[in-house]
Amino acid sequence: MAQTEPLTERLAKRLPFEGNYKTAVPGVAIHRFNLSSRPRARVYKPMVIFIVQGEKLLRLDGQEVRYKQDHYFTSGLPLQLSSGMTGISSNKPYLAISVDLEDEVILELIHSMQLSSIKRTASKSTAAIERITPEILDCLCRLLDQSEKEEEIDILAPMIKRKLFYRVLQGPFGSVLANQHTFGTQQFYISKVVNMIRENLGKTFAVKELPEQCCMSILTFHRCFKEVMKLTPLQYQKNLKLQEAQNLMLYKGLTVQ
Repeated sequence: MAQTEPLTERLAKRLPFEGNYKTAVPGVAIHRFNLSSRPRARVYKPMVIFIVQGEKLLRLDGQEVRYKQDHYFTSGLPLQLSSGMTGISSNKPYLAISVDLEDEVILELIHSMQLSSIKRTASKSTAAIERITPEILDCLCRLLDQSEKEEEIDILAPMIKRKLFYRVLQGPFGSVLANQHTFGTQQFYISKVVNMIRENLGKTFAVKELPEQCCMSILTFHRCFKEVMKLTPLQYQKNLKLQEAQNLMLYKGLTVQ
């Protein structure tokens, strides 16, 4: 029996049609798709995506990776990745739950846990695919239950999400996620710059402007940015603009001028 089997039927009933749906719990969404799709580039905001059924094809750190039922994807940075769904049908659709990471909660947990209690890894990856543990599954079941009890959401949902983030930090990718939220680390400064770019998509940055945010030389900044984000700052900004235009056309029926 698959680890996420208890969630499969419940999600299928709540999602009779394809699409991405926000739940009543802030930052928690549920997803269903019936048809396989070719990988396409998209920006993943800092989040955790738990696959309840189906399989996803992801290009991560230059490699094609498949992750499926009983696994989750996580990153503390808004990454540009290519992804698509495979091996699914209307009888056995792709079903998933996504939870946005909350910086304040993650930071509070990191300080409470102390870095010494977070598992160390030699990985330099900015994202990871891990197996769903029984403890994580329990949190997902509780979140799904809570999304149907709106009168309790404000009180109980934050506690459940906090426990979920704690379990993710306990996993093999915990130290990388901690570094992305810890002041003074390379990942922390790059995250700060990425958010600056995302909030000022139409702006042309001066040569020294972004490096100064990281207290780095121009050469060091560009090397570090590409090492973490796999793109240069200019490429990242251009791709964001392109995706924003595609989203406008897709969801608002607009055309690119």
